[in-house]
Amino acid sequence: MLDLHRYGAKYESGKRFVLNSSLSQHNKDLILKFDQHMQLIGVGKPRIMKYFDKITRLGIWLNKDFEQATKEDIEKVVISIHQRTDLAKATKIDYNIILKRFYKWLLGHEEEYPRQVKWLKTLG
Repeated sequence: MLDLHRYGAKYESGKRFVLNSSLSQHNKDLILKFDQHMQLIGVGKPRIMKYFDKITRLGIWLNKDFEQATKEDIEKVVISIHQRTDLAKATKIDYNIILKRFYKWLLGHEEEYPRQVKWLKTLG
């Protein structure tokens, strides 16, 4: 199949971004497991590439293993994101959506949003 948008190469580049980041190996492994899960449920490579970028950045800002982040840790990161003037409102909402989606998979067993992210608003 013709890869007109070069999603295959961009996907591999996104994966390298995760692997070459300053995240702990544990967090890198979690992101790659999340990638596998997203592929299993039919999420496309463009969306997964966005997850690679945003979750890696969130992990760097949290500066701890994802499972160890408290609601308060996540609140601090979200506040810092929402105070940034260089990000569009839609990008800020994307961070909220991706945080909720990732933590639902990580701690909510794909059934519910854990308390760390349940409060996040995903509408503008």
